[in-house]
Amino acid sequence: MLMKDNVIEERLESKGSISKNIELNWGILSKYRNVIYGLACISIILFHYACYVPYDNSIKAIVAYVFRGVIGSIGVEIFILMSGICMYFSFHRKQDVKEFYIKRFRRLIIPFVLVVVPFYFYRDIIMSSLGIKRFLYDVSYAS
Repeated sequence: MLMKDNVIEERLESKGSISKNIELNWGILSKYRNVIYGLACISIILFHYACYVPYDNSIKAIVAYVFRGVIGSIGVEIFILMSGICMYFSFHRKQDVKEFYIKRFRRLIIPFVLVVVPFYFYRDIIMSSLGIKRFLYDVSYAS
């Protein structure tokens, strides 16, 4: 199988060799991207909820057990796969490495500063009085 510019050349081995071009259509994936992300997020939330269901013989516990073992981790895998595909197409569109990483840095650092820094500041400095050293330790994710 050879891949060139979203076209796959495939050789079918039936009564000789037949060449067939199949165009990859990512349109449907792009169209339902938010739905797929949403289902993946719901799957991750349900997995974490299922971890807190007590073990007993109830239907709820059995469903939670099956969900944790069979379905649970698929949400993370789908989320990572979709993120990778989206990043590939984002980079492939312009192919400017510097601009790509600057954009990724901005998309990560702004939410980090707005959410994580105030959270750890409140928890480590205000609530627990653990000090600036613990705050820096937590913000750096070395903890």
